[in-house]
Amino acid sequence: MGVVGGMVMDLGSLIAKVQDAVQDTSVATTSAATNWINDGLREASFRVDFAALRTNDTVATVVDTTYASLPSNYQRELYFLVNTTTGIRMTIYPTLQDLLTFYPLLDQEDMDAVMAAVDEGNRLYYQAVPETAQNLQLYYYRNPDTLTADADVPEAIPSHLHEDTLVPYAAYRGWDLIEQAMNEKKTNSASYLARFELAIIRVRRAVTKRGGSFSA
Repeated sequence: MGVVGGMVMDLGSLIAKVQDAVQDTSVATTSAATNWINDGLREASFRVDFAALRTNDTVATVVDTTYASLPSNYQRELYFLVNTTTGIRMTIYPTLQDLLTFYPLLDQEDMDAVMAAVDEGNRLYYQAVPETAQNLQLYYYRNPDTLTADADVPEAIPSHLHEDTLVPYAAYRGWDLIEQAMNEKKTNSASYLARFELAIIRVRRAVTKRGGSFSA
């Protein structure tokens, strides 16, 4: 049941590897394997600082409203924020509770510029609330593109670690279902999960060597 990587893998190849590892295509269907592979890609993107997933987008404030929707591809870590209408770098609060400490009712209206914000759920809460809409430039980490077609290749993860990272995660998910249904000790699922954890360490090291880490 070894997983040996080292080459660029597309979705079709990854699915075949997962089905071979799980050994039961009634569990590791094409649809299920695809979902698990994408889940593994998202899990890796949450845990590794991928430079390829840093991006920026503009959000417009909403008149008489204390929040606006975050970009649809937003994943995490709003690390830089500029009010491009006023040219002011804004304060990013760690949590909504911190923002509420300074603006308890989120009803500050006596300022002519948005000065502070925080990301919470799928919303960007901000203060103050100007009388006219202002544009805010957000710098953040986006979600990786979802793999849907057989020829799709995972982004961000170094190509030589595609298989070593994504196949163990998907195999873990498949074996977890099998061993749970059979009421067996989860030997195989634990083994594949451990391989995924080791792969994350390798991915993080590879990305760091390429200068992937960032701090604002």
